[in-house]
This record gives sequence, structure tokens and C-alpha cells, in this order.
Amino acid sequence: MKINADLNQGVVVYSDDLPWASSPAPGVERRMLERDGEEIGRATTIVRFAPNSSFAMHSHGGGEEFLVLEGVFSDEHGNYGAGTYIRNPIGSQHTPYSREGCIWQWRVPPNHAPYCGTISEDGFKTRRVIHYRNSFLPQVRGRFESLPNGTAVHITLSLHPMVSIFLIFWGSSWGSASLLFLFAALFSEDVGLETLLFIPLPFIVLFIFWCAFWLEANRACQDLSEILRIHH
Repeated sequence: MKINADLNQGVVVYSDDLPWASSPAPGVERRMLERDGEEIGRATTIVRFAPNSSFAMHSHGGGEEFLVLEGVFSDEHGNYGAGTYIRNPIGSQHTPYSREGCIWQWRVPPNHAPYCGTISEDGFKTRRVIHYRNSFLPQVRGRFESLPNGTAVHITLSLHPMVSIFLIFWGSSWGSASLLFLFAALFSEDVGLETLLFIPLPFIVLFIFWCAFWLEANRACQDLSEILRIHH
């Protein structure tokens, strides 16, 4: 997404003329003043929190800065009223929310990093920096292998452990229930339509989960391939 993205061109935006657009988080709306990229791109945005709305916990690979315009903005570090300017450094993380609602101007600097994590002599751990909730965001682990003509990077993509535990529990519960319904259907002459629909339901949901994970995993692979190619 590109909105007034060319920093070499002057621009004047009357924010009151812009419509409020919904964000990935419920109760949060935005007026985009300038943007270069998707949810992790460079951006200057006016954000409106409805009362008792929030963003999921997230990290700032390139830092962030914002100015509270109306109401009270809060996170686990404090409460900030109108007129307060906050700058969070690279690698910081928080869970923003507002009890009474607020409006604030938010800016991601041009050097915003798309990924954040740690690196060592043996490999790295990283994940894509997003500002919304996504349970299927892959946890990326890389392992370095020294070769005679260079270094090989072996990448492993996995779900967050808590998401994996939830899916195992959910799949086991629904799978057991589906087997009971299946056996009941085999030995019953009166099989209702709801029974036939219930049996494949957990497999359909797991397939949707699988597609959601691999959609994010393929994006991560493309991004990392491009990053490694640039720094080769």
C-alpha cells in the first residue's frame, strides 16, 4: 500500500476530510496520512481507540513514536493524556489500550525493520513485526552450517508452542467426538443431516488453520530469501 509515499514530494493532508478506516484490531480505526507498505511498512497515521479497545502485544523492529491528541492512551508502562509524546526504541514491545477511548497520531520511522529477533554464531530466531493479532504467525528459527564454499542457512518454521498445544487439545477433543458420531451413524438407521455435517467439521477447520499458517510461512520464506540475497 502506498499513500503519499514519495518523501521527495511535498504534500498537505487535511485529516478531518479523511474517512476512518477499520484496522485488524476490533474497535480501532485509522486515518492514514502516509504509508509505504502493509501492516509493517513506514507509516504516519491518526488512530482512534473506542472505549475499552486494544491492540495485541507487539514488538517494534524499527521503533515507533506517537502523540496523544485526545483522551488517555495506556499500556503496561503507564497512562498518557492528551499532549503526551512517546517514543519507543527499536526492539521495544507493549500492549496498548484505552479504557475511555483516545485519538493519537502514530508514526513508524523510515528505518522500520520488518522482522525482529536474536542472532548468534549458530543461528537466529525471528518473527515478522505486525501490529495486530495473528495466532498463525510462524516462529522462524535459522541454523548456520559452514560449507567449503560458503554458509548454508537451514530454516525451520513453527507455530507458537501455546497455539500448537491448543490445536492438539482441540483436534483431539473434536476428533474423538467425530468418531463417536461416526460409529453412531454406522449403527443407526436414522442419521440426521446435522450428524453428517458434524463428522467432517474438525477436519475442515484444521485445513483452514493449516492454510492460514502456510500462507504466513510462505511469506516469511520469501521475505527471508530477499533479505539474505540483499546481504549476500
